[in-house]
Amino acid sequence: MKSKTLIIIFAILIVILGINYFVEKQKGDRTLLADLVEADTSAITAIEIYPKSAGKKEIRFEKVGAEWMLVSGDRKFTTDDNSMKAMLREIQELKPSRLASSSEDKWEKYEVTDSLGTLVKMEVDGDVVADLIFGKFDYNQQTQKAASYVRLADKDKVYAVDGYLSMTFDRDRESFRDRSLIFADQLQWTRVTYSYPGDSSFVLQKDTTGHWRVDGLPVDSITCANYLASMARLGGTVFVDEFDPSQNTPSHSITFEGENMDVITLDAYPAEAVHGHVMVSSENPTSVMSGNNGLFDRVFVPKANFYLNPEAQILLQ
Repeated sequence: MKSKTLIIIFAILIVILGINYFVEKQKGDRTLLADLVEADTSAITAIEIYPKSAGKKEIRFEKVGAEWMLVSGDRKFTTDDNSMKAMLREIQELKPSRLASSSEDKWEKYEVTDSLGTLVKMEVDGDVVADLIFGKFDYNQQTQKAASYVRLADKDKVYAVDGYLSMTFDRDRESFRDRSLIFADQLQWTRVTYSYPGDSSFVLQKDTTGHWRVDGLPVDSITCANYLASMARLGGTVFVDEFDPSQNTPSHSITFEGENMDVITLDAYPAEAVHGHVMVSSENPTSVMSGNNGLFDRVFVPKANFYLNPEAQILLQ
């Protein structure tokens, strides 16, 4: 009888221990999920990144109204909208899949030391709400999933998180910036004015039938359409931050006008040989771009570029 009682008591203890383990695991899982970033991304007002690949040089972003700006000294630059959305999405979804290590001796293995990892800080109105170190990532061939490793800067634990965090955060500052010169709807455009040196200026204008004309004469519709489409999604590759447009006079300028839109101006300024010209638009005045790699020539075309045919060319000369 006593043996039977002991068995029953032992079974009850097993059940209690099982329930306790399950409760603690659930509690631990909840703690795990809440252990990295507790702030809502919509409340974050500043982000600082110290990328490993960029020599730990500080990259700071500040929210100005509804826009994110990259801050460098006393200057602010527009950011690439897709890059910022990806970064905020990664932060919002930063949920550990498991605990990789609880001790400091594994930090180097997972590259989450101050020197080996990418440091990321997030602020809400000046208060740091998250201070993280993103380390290496592994790719599991069997599950075909990637795992990145993360540590809170003031904690010992290292967590595994799904995804490639380094591709989002471990980048140089230029990769976060907005490289666009013009991002518009060319279907709204009705008049494009080219202001060039000497007597080479001209006007490209849409007539009442919806056809484009250059200085009043018909244009090659395919050439014109392709050109305007490329202008509506125009961007550069090299920033020229040391050039100050306010202290210089443009040699070339293009003005885009149309229905239900603000006038867009694109200016080009003479520069040293390495750039030829630098370019800046009224749509994105903080991004001064080099005109090298043929960008200037593709944009500031002569009116002959739009000629309909050789006969029209003779008439326009």
